[in-house]
Amino acid sequence: MRKIAERGYISRKVTPKGEEVKITEKGLSIILKYYEELGRVLKTVSPETIVIRGIVTTGLGEGRYYLMLNGYIKQFREKLGFKPYPGTLNLKLKNLEDVVKKARLLKTPGIIIEGFSNGIRTYGRVKAFKARINDLTDDVAVVLPERTSHGFDILEIIAPFNIRERLGLKDGDEVTVTVYLQ
Repeated sequence: MRKIAERGYISRKVTPKGEEVKITEKGLSIILKYYEELGRVLKTVSPETIVIRGIVTTGLGEGRYYLMLNGYIKQFREKLGFKPYPGTLNLKLKNLEDVVKKARLLKTPGIIIEGFSNGIRTYGRVKAFKARINDLTDDVAVVLPERTSHGFDILEIIAPFNIRERLGLKDGDEVTVTVYLQ
């Protein structure tokens, strides 16, 4: 592990609970490269969708604030076709394969929600992808904020309604998200 960290593929940090190891952007790029090569060989990488699995988890509560900002609301309406419910559904990605799929989204164009300034502070860009949860609802979107407090293993989803309530979800439930790349 030390050699992998020295090469910049992971970061290591000692915490009171033990060692925290995270894959760096450089590490994800390498993993993504091999994932795509394997997908081509095995013909399992769909050009139109990516299926990501995660476990419902309570978020930090920050999504509510950002989803109530007019600079974002206006663009979500124009580009996604809905005003988002003020809060995100957070999923802890199930495994490395799902983390790699999220990395692939970062390299895919997506729907860009531009950053803006309110004169006091600036707000970052957000990349979005229309999506479907558990084959039940199509009117949701995966959002990848340029600036986030979440680790790379968290996927955020927005909708015009409270997703937890509509789908009867609670912490610990497994969710399958089909992300539309086009």
